[in-house]
Amino acid sequence: MFSVGSESVPSITTATLVQDRLAVNSVVVPQGSSAYLPFLDGLRAISILLVLGFHQLGPITGWLGAQLNGWVGVDLFFIISGYLITSILLREREKRGSFSLKNFYMRRWLRICPAYYAFLAFMFVWMLFRRQHDFSAFAVAGFYLTNLDLSAGWGLCTAASGLLHTWSLSVEEQFYLLCPGTLKIVGDKALKLCLGLIAAVYCWRLYLVAAGASWLRLSVGLDTKLDSIMLGVVLAIVLTNQSIRARSERLFANSALQYGVLSGLLISCHFLGHPGTELQPMLFWAVKLPVVLLFMTVFLLSLLAQPESKTASFLSSKPLVWIGRLSYSLYLWHVVVNFPCTDAIFQSLCHHKKLLMELAKYATCFGFAASSYYLIEKPFLKLKGKFS
Repeated sequence: MFSVGSESVPSITTATLVQDRLAVNSVVVPQGSSAYLPFLDGLRAISILLVLGFHQLGPITGWLGAQLNGWVGVDLFFIISGYLITSILLREREKRGSFSLKNFYMRRWLRICPAYYAFLAFMFVWMLFRRQHDFSAFAVAGFYLTNLDLSAGWGLCTAASGLLHTWSLSVEEQFYLLCPGTLKIVGDKALKLCLGLIAAVYCWRLYLVAAGASWLRLSVGLDTKLDSIMLGVVLAIVLTNQSIRARSERLFANSALQYGVLSGLLISCHFLGHPGTELQPMLFWAVKLPVVLLFMTVFLLSLLAQPESKTASFLSSKPLVWIGRLSYSLYLWHVVVNFPCTDAIFQSLCHHKKLLMELAKYATCFGFAASSYYLIEKPFLKLKGKFS
């Protein structure tokens, strides 16, 4: 789920919702203001670091990822994606009376596909070098169907291919395919539709739990993960209402409330657990995960309402902003360092010292991600202006 980008961050004050950079990084800017509010980049950075920690790149970050169940960082990316994409479409509709599906899909292609297919090409060559034959995995991932393969249990995309993590990108791409056209059709009824979809996904997921569906089926299907994205969509829609924006600003003017929401989010993440090891799946899917998603949504609302708060300032720090801009590439490339063959190389070079290995793995991840971002993503991002 991870699309990255960086543009101005919109605040909730006077304006309508602004242009994004959905790579997962669009920002809302107050009308008539040129201020850059980069806290969404920082929020992306926290999300990807949680995911990397959960994927056990080393003992320190692995422990932190386990404490906060870092896998849920993907859901935070989904919420941000839903918010940013919808904000862009609504702003374009407000400005021009409608929005162009052609331009939308061209911007999405330029943002996501060049880096993605460069990654797949590298992994394909590396697969041949390893003398493996996971060709079906690349067909599935290439058409953004990894989530369908995993949820249906076809087994076409194998762990050995290193492409299992593309399930989240598949969910996002399927959302991009459906969202703009739906918004065009339903118009002002979009909020009711979104709320109905969230309720329907919640009930459908509980039905699957009661029917004994596997945790993987519940965790990666578009029909079971759509509510995470729709929460971001709902947030974007409700913030087009000036009265709601003003109330949000007044509500979160008290920084203690934002800290309380953040504390609730951290605590709920800590006690969330993982669906693959959950002994009480109904409690997990009916209560624990929805609570975390709601805290994430309200926390994002608090940042948009008070973009100059101390929390937003921390998330806007230069290191976090830079990591946030690399988050898409980091998500794509981080799997390379955990292959058995590469892990053996790290162990040999670092003399089996775990902390040194952790530093080496992160340095490698950032090296791949920075190369992808500066050499592949940025040149294509410059073309997005032609489809504004």
